[in-house]
Amino acid sequence: MKTIILIAIIAVASASHLYSPCAHSLCDHKENGAIFGLSKHQPDVFVQCSNGKPVCQRCPAHHEFNEKFNVCIRRTVKPACKGHHCKPHPHKPHKKDDCPKSLCADYPHSDYVVFRYPHKPTYYVQCVAGKPFCRKCPHGLIFDNKVKVCVFPPKKH
Repeated sequence: MKTIILIAIIAVASASHLYSPCAHSLCDHKENGAIFGLSKHQPDVFVQCSNGKPVCQRCPAHHEFNEKFNVCIRRTVKPACKGHHCKPHPHKPHKKDDCPKSLCADYPHSDYVVFRYPHKPTYYVQCVAGKPFCRKCPHGLIFDNKVKVCVFPPKKH
């Protein structure tokens, strides 16, 4: 279980940016490795506790921190619409049909599972409570099933 949490923290951290200010008291009385959202007013910022010290990080653009799964997920509404024609903004990486439910059929009760999309190394699948979310790695990267993040492909000799 600790390995899964560590992998999730690494995955979140690898896709995020440091954020400041980060109040020193945020990790008082918290476990080493604790991770939580900074505030409801800043849903894209989360805190990781490392040896009693907080590290505040910002999720990638168009993402917000999900407290239930301790990961950054895509927002469903534009954050800056300010009441003018606000519409859902799903940020889907590709057609819904390209992410069949069968990909997560083996994980109906799992909180969070992630793996490379079959035969598409630049894509990966996140299964959250049995529901698949297909994502594309940033340009030039492929998904590595061992470390569960997008990485640079191995150099060809």
